[in-house]
Amino acid sequence: KQWMLSVRAVAMRDGDGGGDGATPGDGDDDKQQKVNPYLYHLYAVLVHTGGVSAGHYYAFIRPTTSKHWFRFDDERITKSSFKDAVVANYGGPYQSRFGNVLGTGRDRVANAYMLVYVRAGDEADLMAPVPPAAIPEHIVERFEIERNEEARRRKEQAEAHLYMNVGVIRAVDCGRNLAKGIDCVRWDSKRLGTTFRVKKTATMLDLKRDVAARFDVPLSRFRFWTWCKRKNGTVRLDTIVPAERHSEPLDRFRFDNINNAYATEKRLFMEELDATESVTPMCELRAREAERTERA
Repeated sequence: KQWMLSVRAVAMRDGDGGGDGATPGDGDDDKQQKVNPYLYHLYAVLVHTGGVSAGHYYAFIRPTTSKHWFRFDDERITKSSFKDAVVANYGGPYQSRFGNVLGTGRDRVANAYMLVYVRAGDEADLMAPVPPAAIPEHIVERFEIERNEEARRRKEQAEAHLYMNVGVIRAVDCGRNLAKGIDCVRWDSKRLGTTFRVKKTATMLDLKRDVAARFDVPLSRFRFWTWCKRKNGTVRLDTIVPAERHSEPLDRFRFDNINNAYATEKRLFMEELDATESVTPMCELRAREAERTERA
């Protein structure tokens, strides 16, 4: 207890004594250490909040020789105060502003579990700004990657209203997602086909070019079909997307009449043709549907 009071007295003097809580570094360090070689100042408080089985870790750090504290909590860095960094992390029961304990069984959930001190004579060197040349190259590269990733995410969020998702379903996807009964696909499956993120102002031809590049199929070797939900609740192919509609913007195109939990993704069927322009994949798909219908 005496040690805690001594540490608290030194810390409070550093934070509330009117100064910056640090010894200036423009004097002779050796001479200063000889005067008081055991004087240390508090620069960081590592905190655990929660209980024995679960909790969260964060830190309060004074990154310079000034008295300003900052809270480092995952990716968030916010300016803090000496009270929040030190006084509020002693554990024990909550106390009122007059010093008396408030109620019983109300212990603080935040407790400091590690304190970082810097010797007064070493503050000027240890807390000095780090020159860019002293930062390892791999750390600089990592920071650059993170900045670029954050910029990309912010750009996507800002431009989200300009894009739409189009799911392209192939015959092979129908085989992997055979539904119960007579449906050819499980329409409510989250992983159905391949999703393409395209601009709403893009045309059907632009989408076909993206699909052709993704699956390495010539434009002349496949065509799109729309889907429809029939009165009996089954999902079937509806109509072929004609060539004259390839110049139509995607946000004006009616993909299907199906309302489902994944309505934010519009879906098309990709029918792949053979070298003689016959529709063998489609024939095989319809044959499988006919067989299931007969068995039902």
